Amino acid sequence: MVLALTVAALGASGESTIDGIECASKSYPGFQRDFHAIGAQIDLKGN
Repeated sequence: MVLALTVAALGASGESTIDGIECASKSYPGFQRDFHAIGAQIDLKGN
């Protein structure tokens, strides 16, 4: 679910926050790297 929501957030105006994005590393280990490669900015914030 988080992968789909992150893709959807690319079309949103302004900043989007998605909690729990670190779970994407289980099903798609290169997710953050690949999104950076297409120009997306993902900032992981600790709790």
